[in-house]
Amino acid sequence: MKEFSSFGDFAKHLEALAGGVPAVELFVLQRIGVLVKERAKEKIGDYQTKAGPFAAWAPLGAATKADRLRKGYSEDDPLLRSGEVRESIDYVTLSPEVVIGSPLDIALWLEIGTEKMPPRSFLGASAFELTPELLAMAGTKLENYLGAA
Repeated sequence: MKEFSSFGDFAKHLEALAGGVPAVELFVLQRIGVLVKERAKEKIGDYQTKAGPFAAWAPLGAATKADRLRKGYSEDDPLLRSGEVRESIDYVTLSPEVVIGSPLDIALWLEIGTEKMPPRSFLGASAFELTPELLAMAGTKLENYLGAA
């Protein structure tokens, strides 16, 4: 770790690094986007357990299973039919935020549920599960940057 002989030297160091902070921020936001996006995609098709405030996924009902079979899909792969929802998951960085989601209305309905269908969170639960890893990654990246040159 870099050491400084005075607060003034430390302030000069931080001043020199300030111009690079947006690049560090963008790196961290993009990494968060990639990790949450990939975790969310992995959830689709498999029943999920409770993750913090996000409930475990309820089993598909008999009518839903029958409808899936009638339409040529597997009987019991929750949220997975054609793969359209899974493939629609993406992220965009809007500094100082990253937005992870899907432009499809059905993705919202699956995430939060409807009056006829329980919620099956794949986005919020992914972010919740990854929070410790994401915080550690962001902290390490910032620490490495601040200690640089």
